[in-house]
Amino acid sequence: MRWNESTLEWYKEKEAPMYERWYDGILGGDLLRARAQCMDVNARNYRWSESRSKVCQMCDMGEDETVEHVMLECEKYERQA
Repeated sequence: MRWNESTLEWYKEKEAPMYERWYDGILGGDLLRARAQCMDVNARNYRWSESRSKVCQMCDMGEDETVEHVMLECEKYERQA
């Protein structure tokens, strides 16, 4: 910074920090989000959802949509072996 410049003038010329994306939507990223308990599930986000419900909307089991439910129990997300 040059001493005769104001901080705002110096800041305008500063290079923007590089954005680094750590979640790219691939299966490994989904597993990382699940392990970190950061998946967008109703039990976590029900306060901001339109339904205001913790219950899983994908199946008829009547269970709260938690990471465990989505990964292990939900019939909608079952994979054929």
